[in-house]
Amino acid sequence: MAFSMKLDLGQLSYQEHLPYNERPRSARSGPTLRMVCCLNSAINIAMNPSLSIAANGHVTLDFGEYDSVAYHQVCAKLENELGFSRQGNTIVGLDEGISPSFLHAELEISARWGNWSGSYLLANSDAGDTILRSLHTELV
Repeated sequence: MAFSMKLDLGQLSYQEHLPYNERPRSARSGPTLRMVCCLNSAINIAMNPSLSIAANGHVTLDFGEYDSVAYHQVCAKLENELGFSRQGNTIVGLDEGISPSFLHAELEISARWGNWSGSYLLANSDAGDTILRSLHTELV
Protein backbone atom coordinates (compact mmCIF):
# COMPACT_ATOMS: atom_id res chain seq x y z
CA MET A 1 0.00 0.00 0.00
CA ALA A 2 1.57 3.28 -1.07
CA PHE A 3 0.59 6.68 0.25
CA SER A 4 0.98 9.75 -1.87
CA MET A 5 0.74 13.45 -1.29
CA LYS A 6 0.09 15.98 -4.04
CA LEU A 7 1.62 19.43 -3.80
CA ASP A 8 0.14 22.14 -5.98
CA LEU A 9 2.88 24.75 -6.06
CA GLY A 10 0.57 27.29 -7.68
CA GLN A 11 -1.14 27.82 -4.33
CA LEU A 12 1.86 28.62 -2.15
CA SER A 13 1.55 31.79 -0.12
CA TYR A 14 3.97 34.64 -0.64
CA GLN A 15 5.59 33.83 2.71
CA GLU A 16 6.71 30.41 1.48
CA HIS A 17 8.69 32.06 -1.31
CA LEU A 18 10.62 34.30 1.09
CA PRO A 19 13.90 33.25 2.68
CA TYR A 20 13.31 31.84 6.16
CA ASN A 21 14.70 34.86 8.03
CA GLU A 22 12.52 37.30 6.03
CA ARG A 23 9.25 35.55 6.89
CA PRO A 24 6.97 36.85 9.66
CA ARG A 25 7.60 34.95 12.90
CA SER A 26 4.24 33.17 12.56
CA ALA A 27 5.42 31.59 9.30
CA ARG A 28 8.76 30.31 10.66
CA SER A 29 7.59 27.20 12.51
CA GLY A 30 8.82 23.74 11.51
CA PRO A 31 11.09 22.58 8.74
CA THR A 32 10.47 23.88 5.24
CA LEU A 33 10.40 22.01 1.96
CA ARG A 34 12.20 23.90 -0.82
CA MET A 35 11.49 23.02 -4.43
CA VAL A 36 12.35 24.77 -7.65
CA CYS A 37 9.87 24.20 -10.45
CA CYS A 38 7.22 25.97 -12.46
CA LEU A 39 4.14 27.32 -10.69
CA ASN A 40 0.94 25.36 -11.25
CA SER A 41 2.85 22.09 -11.67
CA ALA A 42 2.08 19.09 -9.47
CA ILE A 43 4.54 16.79 -7.73
CA ASN A 44 3.58 13.40 -6.27
CA ILE A 45 5.58 12.19 -3.28
CA ALA A 46 5.11 8.57 -2.16
CA MET A 47 5.44 7.94 1.58
CA ASN A 48 5.96 4.26 2.34
CA PRO A 49 6.55 2.93 5.84
CA SER A 50 10.03 1.41 6.20
CA LEU A 51 11.89 -0.95 8.51
CA SER A 52 15.21 -0.22 10.15
CA ILE A 53 17.29 -1.54 13.06
CA ALA A 54 17.43 0.63 16.17
CA ALA A 55 20.28 1.03 18.65
CA ASN A 56 18.73 -1.70 20.83
CA GLY A 57 19.25 -4.18 17.95
CA HIS A 58 15.55 -4.56 17.24
CA VAL A 59 13.28 -3.46 14.41
CA THR A 60 11.60 -0.08 14.06
CA LEU A 61 8.65 0.45 11.75
CA ASP A 62 9.08 4.06 10.57
CA PHE A 63 6.13 5.93 9.05
CA GLY A 64 8.08 8.95 7.75
CA GLU A 65 5.55 11.47 9.02
CA TYR A 66 3.72 12.26 12.22
CA ASP A 67 0.26 10.82 12.75
CA SER A 68 -0.03 9.18 9.31
CA VAL A 69 -2.96 7.07 8.11
CA ALA A 70 -0.69 3.99 8.02
CA TYR A 71 0.36 4.60 11.63
CA HIS A 72 -3.27 4.68 12.76
CA GLN A 73 -4.05 1.53 10.75
CA VAL A 74 -1.20 -0.36 12.40
CA CYS A 75 -2.15 0.88 15.88
CA ALA A 76 -5.75 -0.24 15.32
CA LYS A 77 -4.60 -3.66 14.13
CA LEU A 78 -2.34 -4.12 17.15
CA GLU A 79 -5.21 -3.33 19.52
CA ASN A 80 -8.27 -4.73 17.72
CA GLU A 81 -6.91 -7.81 15.96
CA LEU A 82 -3.74 -8.80 17.83
CA GLY A 83 -4.98 -8.15 21.37
CA PHE A 84 -2.47 -5.50 22.48
CA SER A 85 -3.43 -2.83 24.99
CA ARG A 86 -1.87 0.60 25.52
CA GLN A 87 0.00 1.33 28.73
CA GLY A 88 1.97 4.35 29.89
CA ASN A 89 1.81 8.08 29.51
CA THR A 90 2.39 10.41 26.61
CA ILE A 91 5.62 12.36 27.11
CA VAL A 92 6.26 15.31 24.81
CA GLY A 93 9.73 16.79 24.36
CA LEU A 94 10.89 19.65 22.16
CA ASP A 95 11.58 17.49 19.12
CA GLU A 96 10.48 13.98 20.09
CA GLY A 97 7.93 12.18 22.17
CA ILE A 98 6.81 8.88 23.63
CA SER A 99 3.27 7.54 23.33
CA PRO A 100 1.78 4.73 25.43
CA SER A 101 3.39 1.37 24.58
CA PHE A 102 1.56 -1.63 23.15
CA LEU A 103 1.56 -4.57 25.59
CA HIS A 104 0.44 -8.18 25.18
CA ALA A 105 1.51 -10.58 27.96
CA GLU A 106 5.31 -10.07 28.19
CA LEU A 107 5.58 -8.55 24.70
CA GLU A 108 6.08 -4.77 24.39
CA ILE A 109 6.21 -2.53 21.31
CA SER A 110 7.09 1.10 22.02
CA ALA A 111 5.35 3.94 20.20
CA ARG A 112 7.37 7.12 19.61
CA TRP A 113 7.70 10.12 17.33
CA GLY A 114 10.32 12.65 16.32
CA ASN A 115 10.22 15.88 14.32
CA TRP A 116 12.50 14.45 11.65
CA SER A 117 11.44 10.80 11.59
CA GLY A 118 7.71 11.12 12.24
CA SER A 119 5.85 8.36 14.09
CA TYR A 120 7.49 4.97 14.58
CA LEU A 121 7.07 1.73 16.49
CA LEU A 122 10.04 0.09 18.22
CA ALA A 123 10.26 -3.62 19.02
CA ASN A 124 11.88 -4.62 22.30
CA SER A 125 12.26 -8.35 21.57
CA ASP A 126 12.63 -10.87 18.75
CA ALA A 127 8.88 -11.57 18.89
CA GLY A 128 8.25 -7.82 18.48
CA ASP A 129 10.60 -7.81 15.47
CA THR A 130 8.50 -10.54 13.85
CA ILE A 131 5.25 -8.65 14.42
CA LEU A 132 6.60 -5.36 13.02
CA ARG A 133 8.03 -7.13 9.96
CA SER A 134 4.65 -8.77 9.35
CA LEU A 135 2.81 -5.45 9.70
CA HIS A 136 5.26 -3.81 7.29
CA THR A 137 4.66 -6.57 4.72
CA GLU A 138 0.92 -5.92 4.93
CA LEU A 139 1.40 -2.19 4.37
CA VAL A 140 3.61 -2.31 1.29
